[in-house]
Amino acid sequence: MHPRCPKKEFTAPQTYEELESVVRQWISTCVMSRTKVRGVPVRRERVLVNGNPTLKKIWDDVLQYYKGKKVVIMAQYVWLGGGVEQIVFSTPMPPPPPQPKPQQPAALVWPNAPLPPSEIQRFQKALKDLETKAYTTTDPRRWRYLCWIEKLKKPDVDDRIIRWARICPKTSGAIGAAYVVGGCDPTQGTPVNQAAFERSIRSVSDVENANKSLEFITYIKPDIVVSYEMTSQQLENLRMVTDEAGRAIDKLDFWANNPMGGSSAMPPAYRAVKDWIMMRQKDPKSLYSCF
Repeated sequence: MHPRCPKKEFTAPQTYEELESVVRQWISTCVMSRTKVRGVPVRRERVLVNGNPTLKKIWDDVLQYYKGKKVVIMAQYVWLGGGVEQIVFSTPMPPPPPQPKPQQPAALVWPNAPLPPSEIQRFQKALKDLETKAYTTTDPRRWRYLCWIEKLKKPDVDDRIIRWARICPKTSGAIGAAYVVGGCDPTQGTPVNQAAFERSIRSVSDVENANKSLEFITYIKPDIVVSYEMTSQQLENLRMVTDEAGRAIDKLDFWANNPMGGSSAMPPAYRAVKDWIMMRQKDPKSLYSCF
């Protein structure tokens, strides 16, 4: 057999069909049929090359990644009865490195919505860092920080709290208890629209539905993630949100029990939020049970 037959170097074509054509031309110079037509041997390159599974495999696995580049194909001829019955093609060309798996974009995490399940590892990392800081603080509220952290480690924790700054009645003040409740503190955040708040909530069952549009509930899991990833004040942020949750409890209690008007002057929306919080203070799965 001619020295050109076991190996061929050429430029890899753009398609598999073109590869078959190149290989047929090469193999046609190496094998002929034992059958003669009009006294001339019929070349067998089509039978040996077309649809050859070993040629297709090296194209799929390797050669298609070398389009326009020099490549080498090896041919192993299988002889039977004095003729070539089969050709096994191979290539010494290395396959391309595995393609990196596309990174899933991180889901949006923000305190106005529950933590997406896909981001639990981000939360666990942030919580671990926060726990280290909470254990070493001398803040007298340390016990509450650790109470929250222990509950947040559990998958069924209710991590919702309502910050006073989000529901403070900025327009009218605390009707019937303005002196003891006090005004809104703009440094703690912007309250929701009071008219929309009072219009949307008439009973406890309305609180969570109203939150879908007004977003006055804070979810502590994503809040901890945001604080960890975007600030260096994780413990300070925890102090702020625990204080704000406690402030809402105290302010609503002062308002409801003020002898100058009390709950009779308290709009239904604020009474409903007060009762919603009280229900969660009795629930051991809720962060409110730490108050």
